[in-house]
Amino acid sequence: MDAEDPAFKINVGESPVYSCKAHVFQIDPNTKKSWIPCSKQAVTVSFYYDKTKETHRIISVDGSKAIINSTIFPNMNFTKTSQKFGQWSDPKVNSVFGLGFPTEAELNKFAEMFKEARSSSTSLANTSRPSSGSSSPQTTGTSTQNNLATVSGVRDSPTPQQGTQTSSVRSGSSTSSIEFEKQRSVDADSNHESASRKISLPPSFKLTLDKDESRESPGISHKPVGNTEAHLKYENDRLKMALAQSSTNAKKWETELQTLKNNNARLTAALQESTANVEEWKKQLNAYKEESIRLRKKVQESESSNLNADVFNNVQQEKMALEGRIIHLESVNKEKEEEVTALKHTNNELKNQVKVCRGENEELQQKVKELEDKLRESSINASKADELTSLHQAIQAKLNELNTLNQRIPSIVQN
Repeated sequence: MDAEDPAFKINVGESPVYSCKAHVFQIDPNTKKSWIPCSKQAVTVSFYYDKTKETHRIISVDGSKAIINSTIFPNMNFTKTSQKFGQWSDPKVNSVFGLGFPTEAELNKFAEMFKEARSSSTSLANTSRPSSGSSSPQTTGTSTQNNLATVSGVRDSPTPQQGTQTSSVRSGSSTSSIEFEKQRSVDADSNHESASRKISLPPSFKLTLDKDESRESPGISHKPVGNTEAHLKYENDRLKMALAQSSTNAKKWETELQTLKNNNARLTAALQESTANVEEWKKQLNAYKEESIRLRKKVQESESSNLNADVFNNVQQEKMALEGRIIHLESVNKEKEEEVTALKHTNNELKNQVKVCRGENEELQQKVKELEDKLRESSINASKADELTSLHQAIQAKLNELNTLNQRIPSIVQN
């Protein structure tokens, strides 16, 4: 159900009567033995009073989702199963809800509010019931009332068969015999409400009743029936069907009751075994306590004797000497640790310097290689220059000789 639904707001009312924080759980519909958490964290659980229907409801909303929408009826009970956990059965939704509280005080407060709401519903139901007529909640009694009302001309819609609803409720009951009896009482009270029409039912439940009525009595109007004999025959057939359904439900209840008795027997045996174990543990605890008291007395006696006192003093002196030595060694150890830390720091710095020096050395070696290459080239160039110089000098000498010969040629020609 969406929390923003207008019908939901109308049913809830304006403001809560009481609110608290709790973890919400719902019984597993398949196993009926384990709890399913309805929220990841604690949510607000509130009591609301519906003025239009004069009933109390328990509402819890997680975001936009309504995880609890339970109407409180007079025969519903809130059971505290532990110091911080309680549960109740709601046959209208065919489920069992559980609440886990942070403290026992909040659990007790919620139980008190539940009891007050139930008492209010009980007083309202008592005032709404007519003083005359049968007050039996059985299905056959309700059908008889409807039969008499129809014959006498009272306008009222036929009461739907409650056997199917009771069967669906019984199939989802929990394994506790107490909850079984609670649901049986709630179903009986629900039948009486359907017969008297004085207490308003939830809209969804009204819709279900109307559909059942339309299926069970397709040709019957809400006005007095003219043919009384035919109508009585129809009512007789319907009573027979209700009786057969009631017998079937009774067999189912007997089977379930036997199952609950077996479970109760097993739980009783387990409880007895646990009680025996607790008694054994208590005996062991008492034995340990006596042994502890005896040892304490021995210690006190040994401390009170003189010889043990001298030994104790010597041990105390040795202990003090050892403690002083331990303190000295701890201080020396601390100094050594600080020195080791400093040496490690220095070692790291030296390693860094060595790395830097190695890098510089590699650079210098590279430069030396380059200079040696340049020197070789220079020496080669110098030898070539010497050869060129000697060649130039030889050429110059040859030229001088040629000049000399050139100067002597004219004189030789003249002679």
